[in-house]
Amino acid sequence: MKPTQSIWNQVDAAFESFTAGRTWEAREQLQALHAAGWRHAYIDLGLAYTAREQKDFSAALVSADAVLATEPLNVAAMLIKADSLQGLKRPAEAMALYATALKAPAPAEPAATLARDLSRAAKIVREHAQRVADSIDRHLSSAGVLDDAPPRFRQSLAIMRGERRVFVQRPLQYFFPSLPTIEFFDRTQFPWVAELESRAPAIRDEALSVLADRARLQPYVEKDHGPQNAAVDLAGSSRWSAFFLYKSGQLVEDNAQLCPNTMAALAAVPLTRAKGAMPSVLFSVLEPGAHIPPHNGMTNARLICHLPVIAPAGCSLRVGAEERPWRFGETLIFDDSIEHEAWNRGSETRVVLLFDVWRPELSPAEQNAVSEYMHAQLLADSFT
Repeated sequence: MKPTQSIWNQVDAAFESFTAGRTWEAREQLQALHAAGWRHAYIDLGLAYTAREQKDFSAALVSADAVLATEPLNVAAMLIKADSLQGLKRPAEAMALYATALKAPAPAEPAATLARDLSRAAKIVREHAQRVADSIDRHLSSAGVLDDAPPRFRQSLAIMRGERRVFVQRPLQYFFPSLPTIEFFDRTQFPWVAELESRAPAIRDEALSVLADRARLQPYVEKDHGPQNAAVDLAGSSRWSAFFLYKSGQLVEDNAQLCPNTMAALAAVPLTRAKGAMPSVLFSVLEPGAHIPPHNGMTNARLICHLPVIAPAGCSLRVGAEERPWRFGETLIFDDSIEHEAWNRGSETRVVLLFDVWRPELSPAEQNAVSEYMHAQLLADSFT
């Protein structure tokens, strides 16, 4: 039967009794409505609340299930059911349901009882996760694994505990399959890095010379292109600018002549080569207070390299889940097809020598094939 206005008045009276702390009175009122044949999720929810309050967890579970049968996303019923399962010594089921309830859509302004239940459930889930993590750490420590755990294994622990997001390669233009997802690469794996870094002082001097005439710089992102967001729009802005030595695969001869030491240092670097596309080599200039919003690069077939030559405090780069500062003369090598962003939170200009190299996993034949594909794509785009 569909409840009449008179029945709803009795239901409201029962909830008022419950809110006032008269739990037995509220439960008896709602049970009387049930006995008279009145059925509604709201009545079942009231019975679930009152039974839980009286620690009658079996009855609370039945009433909560009755609500969920018609309203499977009812967060209040989920939490009452989770509490009931916990009270009935079924902790694994309870924890799973607490977690589900916390992820379910809740009212924007929940009632006081629901708000308290949500807060308590979040605390229960956090404490349970910490107990599990502590238990795992004790085992790993006793097994001699934890103290000297490799970085990738530590990352896996952070991911499993929800402390670290998983980022994937999402290039905007060209995806090469079966390449490992690595945010920052170990620069010692690249034999040309040490020689390049030894020349950082000479490269810095040329960068300072370039900065002496800011008219030589151009916005890194052309207007209406590149990474933007509602709060920070760097398109066409001098807050993120560039001095190109190579642009879209073409040598910028006038600029290159101003930086002979930089060009000489790059001679031993295996730059990417794709006609009309790669490499890009430039001094990337980020002004104080600038923020480069999250974005993804064009392809995962290459790596982006930063040699910091002016690296004031407060400047950092995030790639995926990891954020690192720039340090003078220490190359950062990363996969820019993974979401990344950068900040200059300091008070001085930051400058890095930016260039791209092939992924080390690509064979010479694969590098050539990718290079020709990118050139072919440019030609095809010119026909449209």
